[in-house]
Amino acid sequence: MKGTTTGKEFYNELKSMLENLSIPLDKIVSISIDGAPAMASMNVGIAQTLFNDIRKLTGKEIFVNHCIIHQQNRCVKILNMPNVTTPVIKLINFLKSRALNHRQFKEFLKDLGSEYGDVIYNTEVRLLSRGAMLKRIYNLKNDIQLFVEMKEYPFPQFEDKESMCDFAFLVDITQYLNNLNMELQGKSQFIHNMFDKINAFESKLKIWNKHLLSNNTSHFAHLRKETPSETRKYAQHLQKLLTEFESRFKIFRSEKTVLTLNIFSSPFNIEVETVPDELQMELIDLQNDTDLRNKFQNVDIHNFYQNYMNLEKFPRLSTHAKQIMTLFESIYVCEQLFSAMKIIKSDHRSRLNVRLESCVRVAVSSFVNKEII
Repeated sequence: MKGTTTGKEFYNELKSMLENLSIPLDKIVSISIDGAPAMASMNVGIAQTLFNDIRKLTGKEIFVNHCIIHQQNRCVKILNMPNVTTPVIKLINFLKSRALNHRQFKEFLKDLGSEYGDVIYNTEVRLLSRGAMLKRIYNLKNDIQLFVEMKEYPFPQFEDKESMCDFAFLVDITQYLNNLNMELQGKSQFIHNMFDKINAFESKLKIWNKHLLSNNTSHFAHLRKETPSETRKYAQHLQKLLTEFESRFKIFRSEKTVLTLNIFSSPFNIEVETVPDELQMELIDLQNDTDLRNKFQNVDIHNFYQNYMNLEKFPRLSTHAKQIMTLFESIYVCEQLFSAMKIIKSDHRSRLNVRLESCVRVAVSSFVNKEII
């Protein structure tokens, strides 16, 4: 799209693409968005417009999901400690933005035999960079302190106990958030797997909150090194983070969504009376099939529904499972495709327009090596 890109124009392009691919609206089971106004607006957003059109056509309400990874990134924004990040970013700019300082600093670290050879920039749009940047500065704090004293650059935070406690806490919690983000990435995940990880992280936040309220730093390695006298203020940051997680992922806690996911992820444990009437008879047959119960416990869930669920015997449960497996829990695969396309179509390969689609398809496809007999 080379002109304007309003929500209405996006939707027209989407409808044209669906028509070209012969995909009818009644086959769409969900919409996953990234939260941009053109996507999420209640008035002109693609998601709402498509949702309304499908409801008019089929009478059913499809599932609209805001990308789980994007939501987690938005939650991280609530963790704001400018008293730590602002001085650290200024310090990094002092060390890296001036060519002479940067050369001298890297040589200084080399002479000291430091674990790292340089510091790294913080990129606001890349969530993982802040955690890596903070941890690198914290681990190099003694070497950096020697260098800035030699350069007569004032950085009193390294000598202030309260500032270092704040710094250490931020290093610990951003590392936990980075680990969660990495767990949420990848192709071979279903929506219930990702929400399980969100639930697990919320439970951890509750435990960490209780521990910090009682001055227990057992789960915060860097903070424990600084031996803080009082940790209640850090519990307040965790409570804000927990509230943000609970607010942004409340759609997954609705009774309808929980039931829908449980039918897919735990068909042998769910109460038959709680599921929709059209699934009850098939679910009773499934729960009383010992062979299928054993298979469900011993194979991955995708393999079970694809290879062991009899489509003729369980048509409605099979259809339900297919709908859950086609839900886009995040826009990870879309972002991965755009990244691959950007790498392929560089300035030095500008004549790839004709074969770009083929190159991208090869780049994002999974291949399995099979022995040729």
